[in-house]
Amino acid sequence: MSKKKYLKKGRMHGQKIKLVRGKTAKRQCSICGSKLAGVPHGATKFGVGKLSKTQKKPSVPFGGILCTVCRATAAEEAAKIISGKKTEEIDLRFRPFVDAILKRL
Repeated sequence: MSKKKYLKKGRMHGQKIKLVRGKTAKRQCSICGSKLAGVPHGATKFGVGKLSKTQKKPSVPFGGILCTVCRATAAEEAAKIISGKKTEEIDLRFRPFVDAILKRL
């Protein structure tokens, strides 16, 4: 468990102790681990939750999950399967995303 951070306000009898929540981290690609663009970070979790749906993640397939390079690679692998490549020849990291693309077609 992480240590909770507290902030003390005031100096005399009426001291208030307030829990300070940490900021949200930058989102990472689930395959390569690079930072994702177009996804909010830095605010508290409550602050990110108040944003609208279109401000929380990009409106592309696997937006907020995969970076652009990995998303393009998954689409290429799906196209190769359609043209005759075997599913077993795909890298295991890309296989769930390729399967999801094939289900959408």
